[in-house]
Amino acid sequence: MIGVIAIAISIIALIFSLLKDFIIPCFQKPKLKFKFENDIPFRRFTTSHTRSCFLRIRVRNVGKTPALNCRCQILSIEKDNEIYGDYTGCPVRWASRPEKDVNPLDRERLEIGQGESEFLDTATANYCDEKIHLCQYHNEGIGTPIELEPNDYNVVIIVSGSNFRPYVLSFRITKTNEKNPDGLKGIELNILRKKYQRNYLE
Repeated sequence: MIGVIAIAISIIALIFSLLKDFIIPCFQKPKLKFKFENDIPFRRFTTSHTRSCFLRIRVRNVGKTPALNCRCQILSIEKDNEIYGDYTGCPVRWASRPEKDVNPLDRERLEIGQGESEFLDTATANYCDEKIHLCQYHNEGIGTPIELEPNDYNVVIIVSGSNFRPYVLSFRITKTNEKNPDGLKGIELNILRKKYQRNYLE
């Protein structure tokens, strides 16, 4: 009888362990939602030094747990339905991480708590020239051009983390051929379906 009770207790303990470590976490994951509009706070202007326009994508965690080690990179930039340059792996800057005192090893990754939001700085334009400037960290060289000529572009980005499946998004941007940051606009933001993600992840 004692042996049967011991076995039953062991089975119950195993079930609780499976629930705690594997089953429950499957239902309590972070869930990210992405949004862009051509208005504040997604299209933000600054007057420091020279007037500039930033296009920002909001990333909100509507899941049950914090989203850990969130990072964003460019998968490709397309112009006229063709690949434009080699931007694979180029980091996309978190708007809250431009400070010089941020640890270089940590600045590309951050945690988004339950119900919290962060913004991604995708591109900027100013009165100094007519080009589109990709936002990077501390003006460090990344081995690829950070300026795009005025035109329409489709920027495909990936947002990944350590406790959720990556999201692949398509963000269309455009810029008029003039020295005016008002000419920079976002056109459309979409989350790509799995069958389209394979084109960029394989």
